[in-house]
Amino acid sequence: MKVTLASGGRILASGGRQPPEAIRSILHRVFPIGICLAISLALPHPALADVVFYTLPGGKAQVILQGTAGINPGGAITFTHPKFGKIYFDSQETEIRKVPTLPAQFTKVLGRAASDADKLMEAAQWALRHGLLTQFHQAVDKALAANPKHPRALLVQKLKTLMDVELPDPATQVEDMKKLLGRRDMKVKLSKHFILMHDTPDTPAKGSKKTRAEERIQLLEAVYESFLLRFYAYGVELEIPKERLKVVLFNEYDRYRAFSTRLSPSLASASGFWSPGNNTAIFFDHGTNEEFKALAKVNTELQKLKADALRDRTPATADIRRLADTLALLIELERENSDIEVVSHEITHQMAGNTGLLPRHVQVPRWVHEGLATYFETPNGASWGGIGKVVVLLGEHQIFLDAHVISGQQPWQQMITYRRE
Repeated sequence: MKVTLASGGRILASGGRQPPEAIRSILHRVFPIGICLAISLALPHPALADVVFYTLPGGKAQVILQGTAGINPGGAITFTHPKFGKIYFDSQETEIRKVPTLPAQFTKVLGRAASDADKLMEAAQWALRHGLLTQFHQAVDKALAANPKHPRALLVQKLKTLMDVELPDPATQVEDMKKLLGRRDMKVKLSKHFILMHDTPDTPAKGSKKTRAEERIQLLEAVYESFLLRFYAYGVELEIPKERLKVVLFNEYDRYRAFSTRLSPSLASASGFWSPGNNTAIFFDHGTNEEFKALAKVNTELQKLKADALRDRTPATADIRRLADTLALLIELERENSDIEVVSHEITHQMAGNTGLLPRHVQVPRWVHEGLATYFETPNGASWGGIGKVVVLLGEHQIFLDAHVISGQQPWQQMITYRRE
């Protein structure tokens, strides 16, 4: 993970209390300099969401969280994450700001378009850039109602029909994947456009009603549809894959690394990849790599300190508890973000190679392939976050509105950038 704080960043409510030595040691290992971390969350769709600015004990690092916050009697703040539950903050070290959600913003964009078909298609493209697929189709339907012969709206309608065509039986593809992996114990999960071969648990992932495989299939389908819609909505017809795309998800990094280096030693450091030769995308659960194992070790230490503090009721108990809960949440979110970012990036390579855009048997400059994949990748808080706004973590689609509207001062993009190494 690389976190960079530009000089424009500011610390809100720095607080004056110094944490105990054990806490300072852990803070130094996780946050080696004064930084600002930002995490945006997958939310329900009220008109407003909460952005919480929380300064960690000691005033060295600030966390920006997007979700739902409430002020309790006595001043404590309850922050609720829709997937990972609740954590608590001290109101003296926290600032809450109300911001309009993406659906609320879309409603305004759609309203301004009125019955102008061209502007309605612009509203549809706005929705697509922000990951609002349902609203995208809503705007396209309105454009067709305003102008039944609108060429780009008709092209999107044509795409929906093409995507619904039933694909052939995948039995031969499944056998090819088993031969490639050299394992007969891998499980197979099918969706409309993908074959996912995996060895992940059959129990729901933490904070979810879905298994890890079910979550990934859902993301794969979202990337598939968004990729094609992006081009068709601009009047560019691509080929539709004639068979399901092949994807492998390893539960453990070590197994992933053993397999990838068997294919090519150059893949030893890859976070995930698409192999054009066998037309298969390969991933692993990022919670099992060395970086996250190190974070898990720190988290374990902090959870032990929390348990001791709750037992002994020391003056630092509240700080230790808040820090432990916040770090645990950040680790879970970062794990999801890493998985989603890599999956969306590599599936874009696969889509480009299977739709005639960048044919997989044609030599294409690497910068072209990587630029396109980076354009489509997203680290948006455990959900598909849209396309074209993803190189900077705090892009418009992730904070739900323009940064100037939130702060009235400088763009958040100047405060922090995030990139996968």
